[in-house]
Amino acid sequence: MHIHDNTVWGIDFDECFYRKTPENQSIIYKNRHSAFRRALKKTVCSHLSELDIKQLVDQCIEQTVINQTSLENEIFSIHPLTSEHKQPFNDYYVMNDAEVHEFSMAVKDTITDLSLLNDLPGKKVIFTDNIEFTIRRFFDNWNIDFDTYFDGLFDINSGQCYTKKELITFQLFEQEYSVTSSDCLLIDDSTKNISQSNAAGWKPGILTTPIYTMDDAFKDILIHTR
Repeated sequence: MHIHDNTVWGIDFDECFYRKTPENQSIIYKNRHSAFRRALKKTVCSHLSELDIKQLVDQCIEQTVINQTSLENEIFSIHPLTSEHKQPFNDYYVMNDAEVHEFSMAVKDTITDLSLLNDLPGKKVIFTDNIEFTIRRFFDNWNIDFDTYFDGLFDINSGQCYTKKELITFQLFEQEYSVTSSDCLLIDDSTKNISQSNAAGWKPGILTTPIYTMDDAFKDILIHTR
């Protein structure tokens, strides 16, 4: 894989830039699911009571869910997220200050090594299906200057409410940063997202796991680029 100064890195945030651990998992899910339930109540599940929504989410978690993405996929297979609901859902799916603070402090010790990030050639962009406002509050809580380490942030609204599971999102990313697909590379913890980036003509994507972390990936890349 040829990495150079024109490479644009699309770096996932949730459970990739930081890591889920046995110690922080309950706090992550508590705060994320709280915001998720609020967004459901305001959109596709407005006809359900808050208790019914909580029971629905809990049932999906018990039966099939391994992460937030699979939870959303399971819920939306039952209550489809229509095009008219996409923007309102994203607007409501925002954690409040208390949730962001507790969440961000719980994962602070697991974030990627920023010195490795600085050593990577090319532009670094947070590429997320989350919302920019929330991401920047995380960095504020960590007392990290986002603009020191990143050249941009491409969120769900930048992608016109499309997610990384849709090819158009990668095309919109390329347009935003005036770059060709062959110069882009995605690092993400979702096999589906990696498959879509490869299908979009990006450099072969890098899949992170709880065992092979973003730090591991960056170290390997730096070894081969020096």
